[in-house]
Amino acid sequence: MQAGVVNTKIAKLNKPQDALLSIVSETKSDPVLNIGLNEFIMAQANSNYTSIWYLNEKKVQSKLLRLKLKSVAEQLHEHKTVIRCHKSYLVNKNKIVSSNGNARSLNFIIDGIEQCIPVSRSFDKNLI
Repeated sequence: MQAGVVNTKIAKLNKPQDALLSIVSETKSDPVLNIGLNEFIMAQANSNYTSIWYLNEKKVQSKLLRLKLKSVAEQLHEHKTVIRCHKSYLVNKNKIVSSNGNARSLNFIIDGIEQCIPVSRSFDKNLI
């Protein structure tokens, strides 16, 4: 599936009402990150840590938590707008602006994030 088809699906997304996300870390010093679903942008794995990208007063911020991405995915599994597009990334599909590339190398462009987010070739494009 090429970027043009994915972009068409992105344009049709319904924006859900905001829900509260509680991401529980393994550290006692900073145990919980509470953010709204509409503020959650993405999560990026880095070994035993995960960077959570979110909006705070309309500014993009990130927080590094001692937590594997798999744990974050399990904590957010009930929210259908949070999808795993790559082994190292979870994204809020409502924050995807567009995609670029082709079937071999597809990337998501995320609102407020400068880097392109890679999409695994095995990713089910119907999740968008």
